[in-house]
Amino acid sequence: IELYNRGINGMRAEREEAKKETNKLAAGDDAVKAGRSLYFGRSIWGKRSFTAKVDLKIEDNVLEFLQNDELFRLDERGLRLSKFFEKCVDNPKLKDHYYYEGYFHGLEEGNAIVSLHPRKGINFSKPAAPERLRAFIVAMREKNKGWAEKLSTRLQKECKKGGSWLAGLITRGKVAGDLAVQVHWGETITGPDINWHIDGSNSMIHFGLSIRGKRTLRTKTARSQTSKLDDEIEKELQQSAGNAYLASPAMVRHGVEYFQCDWKDRVIAIQCRMLLTDEDRNEYFNSFADSNDLLETTEIVAKCFMDADVQMPTLDDVNVVLKRMQVCTNENKIKNYCIIS
Repeated sequence: IELYNRGINGMRAEREEAKKETNKLAAGDDAVKAGRSLYFGRSIWGKRSFTAKVDLKIEDNVLEFLQNDELFRLDERGLRLSKFFEKCVDNPKLKDHYYYEGYFHGLEEGNAIVSLHPRKGINFSKPAAPERLRAFIVAMREKNKGWAEKLSTRLQKECKKGGSWLAGLITRGKVAGDLAVQVHWGETITGPDINWHIDGSNSMIHFGLSIRGKRTLRTKTARSQTSKLDDEIEKELQQSAGNAYLASPAMVRHGVEYFQCDWKDRVIAIQCRMLLTDEDRNEYFNSFADSNDLLETTEIVAKCFMDADVQMPTLDDVNVVLKRMQVCTNENKIKNYCIIS
């Protein structure tokens, strides 16, 4: 609890500093650069178990359907120049590892939505994901509506203010609404070069999807409930194209290992977080002012994950949503995701 409070106080101070700097700058790119990270990377939940559904699988025909989306067929030059992707550097000394991220929303509507930038932690206009990917995400949310509603009900009945905050996001359809499309290739990231971190509040409910390539998700969990924070067990989860998992990486220290590969064998993964605005995040801090409330909330989330009948949508499920989306015309929807910035 003491470590939790230190982390929360640090994030509050960081957020206030970001707001002060942003107010000093004119709107536009400079204001975006003034934002601070959503993550603070402290192992405050070293004693928490990494409760997850790790054996999920995207059906082969659905995976092929997704891989043929224009977003995943960009060539290397197209990705580097795309207005929808940003170059990211988590390991400055690894000059030959290349990492790009694209940020999209996974709601049914085709227009852009104001929400948090996953890395910079401030609001921006987030474009809709391409229709194939978005239809899959909407179908996945609908396929898992049953256990999600049960989780929402338990949170409202058994928790205090914080549980109601999370339940509200579930009810409003924000689960898996924030999509970070990650593309990696180049030299290996392993051992001391792994970027260990804890996700922000938008990953309390989190789906991870593998579209191409291979990577290894590593986690560090306590040896026992009374272990010190440095007495941890490292576990690994191999991820190949078609693998998926449901977890709460906001509660456990984790990192990803990447193996040397060229562009044709690149890794493409999608991190599906809850869609938050800056206002939602502020409410998170206020809702979990009582650290015991967070403990209770995460216990319920963990138990529901263990009992949940988590399912990936079939191609028929996805096509039903896709047809529904295509009926709703939107003049502002993106018609080409290969646009060069």
